[in-house]
Amino acid sequence: MKRSKKIYIGIGIFLGILLLFIVQATLSRSTSKQVTPSNEMTIKAYSFSLKESGTAFDTAIPLADASVKIYGINSKNGKQISLASTTTNTAGVIRHLKLKATRKFDRIKLTYFFGEKARGYAITLKDARYQVSHTLTVPKNRILSSKRISVYETPAVSSQMYYQLARLNRTYADVFRNQSAAIKAASSYIDMSRATLKPIDLIYDPTLTDSQSSFHSRGKSDNDGGVIRRPVICINTSNQTQMTMNSAVSHEWAHWNMWRVNDKLAAGSYRSHSAYNVDPGVSYKEGWAIFQRYRYMYGLTKAFAYDTLVQKNASLYGKSTNNTVWGALNDLFDINYGKYAALEDDPFDVYQLFVHGNDSLANKELINEGLMYGVMVNSRATTFKEFYQYLATYADKSADKTIKSRLVRAMAVNGIDKHGNFKVKG
Repeated sequence: MKRSKKIYIGIGIFLGILLLFIVQATLSRSTSKQVTPSNEMTIKAYSFSLKESGTAFDTAIPLADASVKIYGINSKNGKQISLASTTTNTAGVIRHLKLKATRKFDRIKLTYFFGEKARGYAITLKDARYQVSHTLTVPKNRILSSKRISVYETPAVSSQMYYQLARLNRTYADVFRNQSAAIKAASSYIDMSRATLKPIDLIYDPTLTDSQSSFHSRGKSDNDGGVIRRPVICINTSNQTQMTMNSAVSHEWAHWNMWRVNDKLAAGSYRSHSAYNVDPGVSYKEGWAIFQRYRYMYGLTKAFAYDTLVQKNASLYGKSTNNTVWGALNDLFDINYGKYAALEDDPFDVYQLFVHGNDSLANKELINEGLMYGVMVNSRATTFKEFYQYLATYADKSADKTIKSRLVRAMAVNGIDKHGNFKVKG
C-alpha cells in the first residue's frame, strides 16, 4: 500500500512538472507574439516643427496639413524601402499609423513637403517642391511617440527661408480649411455643387523678380528659360510678416478660385485700388479678391471701419473702382451689429436672404462666406452688376417682401443703383 502511494506521488510530481513546462511554453509563445517584428512599427503620435536659428523654441511652426513620405532604412546594409505616404493633421501630428515592410529596418526617414495634394505645394521657380527630411532610430518597442523641433538649412536654402516656408504652409492650409468649412456651412441653403476647391502651387522663390504677389493663369517662366505651363500663384519673399503672408495668400487664392469658375473675367491691369477702371470687370475681380482678403484676416465683426470707406471718399462713391466693389461686397456679407449699428444704413446681409435662422455670430460669418462664394460661382458673373442682379433674383422671390428694399439700400450707401450700376460715370 505504501509502495502504491509512493508511485502515485511520483506520478503527481511528474505531471505537475510537465504542466509547469507546458504553461511556461504557452506563456513564452504568447509573449513572443506581442513583440513587434523588426519589419514593423507604429507611429502613435509624432510632430515636426521648424524654427529659425537663434530663436526661442516657442516660435517654432509645426508642419500642419502637410504631405509626408516615410521610408524604412536598414543601417547595416543602407537599403531603403518606402513605408507610407500620409498627411499631418491640423496640429502637424502624424497619428496612429502602422508601418510594415517586406524587410527589416531599424531607422525611419520622414520627408515633409510644404503643402499637400488637395491644395497644392510651395515650389521653386524651377518647379521643384520644397522639402525637409530627417531620420530617426526606431525605438526598442517600435512605437514612436514624440515631437521634434529643428533648425533646418541646406547650402542653398537658409533656416530663415525654411521657417518662412513653414509659415506659408500654415497660412495656405488655414485659408483652404476656412473656405472648405464655409462651403460646407452654406450647402444647406444654396446649391454648392459647382463650388469646389482645386489645388494650385505657390511659387516662393528668392529669385522671383515680381515686386508684388500675383496670380498667373497661364503659368510662369524664369530668367533661365524654365517654364511652368499651368496656373500658379507667386508669393513675394521680401520682408514677409505673418500679416503680409495672410494677405498675399488669401488675396491671390481668391483670384484663382474666381478665375476657375469663370474664365471670361477681365484680365486688365489697374493703377491702384482706388483708381477708376474703364472696364468694370477689373473692378469686380479685384474687388472680390480684396473682399476675400479682409474677410479672411478680420472676419465679420473686425472690419467695420472699412464699411464707411466708400461713402467717405468722393473718388470711390458710385464709381467703377476696386475699393467700391469691395465696399459693396462687404455690405452684402455683413450687417452692422451692436455698437456699429449706426455706421451706415446697411440693413441687409445674405444670411437674412437665404437662412432666416438664429445662428451665433461665428456661424453666421462662416455661412455668409459660403453663401457669397456660392453666389460668385453660380452667377458666373463677370462684373459686379451681374453678381448683384443674380443675387437680386433671390430677393425678388423671397417671402419677406422687405428684403429687396433692404438690399437696394445696402447698395445705395456705396453709390450703386437698384439695377447694380455705378451711379457715377468716369
